[in-house]
Amino acid sequence: MQELIFIGVLGGALAALYVWAFRTLPGARWQFAAAVPVAALPDGGWRGLNLTWYGVFYALGIAVSSALGFVLLKSIGAPTLPVLLLLVGTVAVCMPAARFLAGIIERKKGTQSVAAGFFTGMVLVPPALLLMNALVDSVNLPPLATLAAFGAAYALGEGIGRLSCISFGCCYGRRVVDLGAGLRRLVAPFAVRFRGPTKKIAYASGWEGVAVVPIQAVTATLYTAVALGAAWLFLAGEYGAALLLSIGFTQVWRVASEFLRADYRGGRKFTVYQWMSLSGVAYVAAWVAVLPREADMVRADIAQGLAALWTAPGVIAVQALWLAAFLYAGRSTVTGSTLRFHVVDEHRKSFAAQPPRSAPRRKAPKAKALAGA
Repeated sequence: MQELIFIGVLGGALAALYVWAFRTLPGARWQFAAAVPVAALPDGGWRGLNLTWYGVFYALGIAVSSALGFVLLKSIGAPTLPVLLLLVGTVAVCMPAARFLAGIIERKKGTQSVAAGFFTGMVLVPPALLLMNALVDSVNLPPLATLAAFGAAYALGEGIGRLSCISFGCCYGRRVVDLGAGLRRLVAPFAVRFRGPTKKIAYASGWEGVAVVPIQAVTATLYTAVALGAAWLFLAGEYGAALLLSIGFTQVWRVASEFLRADYRGGRKFTVYQWMSLSGVAYVAAWVAVLPREADMVRADIAQGLAALWTAPGVIAVQALWLAAFLYAGRSTVTGSTLRFHVVDEHRKSFAAQPPRSAPRRKAPKAKALAGA
């Protein structure tokens, strides 16, 4: 019953967030969260650094997904320090890999791909986990269960992370008018229009205000549902099924969804990212086949996992991951801003109407004091 309540509350909270986000984030207002002055300009203004909602939701996806992975593993009694080291290490490797590999594949700066970051983590985490267990006697993370928790966390993180794409106007879908008649009738009622000249869809394709396939929203919804399903299977002890569901569905959908996207993904019809996804499914299936089943593990206790999250290590780790991810992805490198500051006229006039206060008179020294001196 506790597991059902946990899944229901998490799903309900995310559903409310998505309903708001799908309607609001395509607007021009929701690309930049703040602008910070960084250098004075000769004309009296300031050059600004743009902090984006892309970074806010990117960091939210990493923080919430890491929290989910932590809760799931602590619910089966996994040791805290190794879990946190593996989570933090995975994020620390995958974030720069997402930018580095995307730059190589797409041959341009200022871009990153979750697919590239995921592929890196997917390849490295299983051997790193086995190596950690072998080298450190105090570490005994159950391999299949750990990978299953990471799979559910990944699906949730990418689902939430798609809100970043909606805010920035990247990873956008094909124009509705370019679809076949049947698909066009199906998609048209749900089409999305992005507003603002600094959205990627506007400056990369010139499609500001054009109805496009809401591929980011569809992906966010599907991945989140899969993450919740995988978490449910994990809590039921079905680790192999949880891992295959989270990785299998997300990567097959990535292959299919690429055909509905219009942003540049490299100069191939079947993209490098699609090949990564297909190879990833085979790779994970192989690990499921060879890793031992933890049939004798204690049954998951979600209350125990949640209690572990609300301890100092859990809270600090999640907050640190959010901050690090925001500082990494939230500082815009493709947009700029110019800031000017001024006093509001009403306040300027109100202060100007007040006579300046005269400086206080200094008391003359007393005669005795002068004589004594």
